[in-house]
Amino acid sequence: KRIYPTFRYEDIKKINVEHADDWITSMKNNPEITTNMIRVARKTAIQLFEHARKKRYVETNIFKDSESVKHKKAKLRPLTSAETILMLENAKEDKYGIIWSLLLKTGMRVGESLALTWDDIKFNEKEITINKQYTNGLFKDTTKTESGERKIIISEELNKDLMKHYTDQNLYNIQNNLNSNLVFANEVGNYLNLSNLRDRHFTPLLKKSGITDRIRIHDLRHTFASINLNDNVAPTIISNYLGHSSPRVTMEVYADWINDVGESPSTTLENILKEVDINN
Repeated sequence: KRIYPTFRYEDIKKINVEHADDWITSMKNNPEITTNMIRVARKTAIQLFEHARKKRYVETNIFKDSESVKHKKAKLRPLTSAETILMLENAKEDKYGIIWSLLLKTGMRVGESLALTWDDIKFNEKEITINKQYTNGLFKDTTKTESGERKIIISEELNKDLMKHYTDQNLYNIQNNLNSNLVFANEVGNYLNLSNLRDRHFTPLLKKSGITDRIRIHDLRHTFASINLNDNVAPTIISNYLGHSSPRVTMEVYADWINDVGESPSTTLENILKEVDINN
């Protein structure tokens, strides 16, 4: 969809490297197009022109010589405590508000949350096992890294919210004759589409909360880390919740927020929320 609109009326034999570079530059200047989207588009163009070269429609694959696109590491933009409180308050009215609460209170990756099944949650122990992920439309029975497989303890409040979600979802499944074990499922019991989740729920929630900066769902993970590190939670504890290989990795990523000893991270964040009494 990014190649055809630009080159559909062009004679492919007349497309040169300059045209390819201009196309890539136009995408870079579009704030709605991410670096990864550009890389995928360029890779697709290279494949298409390689096919054309083999068929002798063109002499050379000019996209191989086009401007390469280097991945830019996104700048961390955690929410402030005030933004977090306001967002969670507004999230109560969102269909998938429980997801935003889970991500903010555990630091879980969104792909890990979308892959959760009810077998992974032990309500009596207030424990969640993280051992799989659902990313880019694909299920993987492993986490992003080996150290990502972990068990985390959740707060009493989050545990109660998940229990209510379980009850509501179980009733929905019975009423609609569904046999889904996913913690977060769409209307037909399948995995949630991340793009739809972002565009139809997360982005409107940010707008409603008055957050105008460009915030990604992944930044909720950074928010968890920054708030808890600022509350003196030990990096070793945060590292385990995030699924990092060591506290050193956590300290390198979140150096600006590293402090020393503290308590259970979910409890610490819960205390912030209780200050304004929005959980009762």
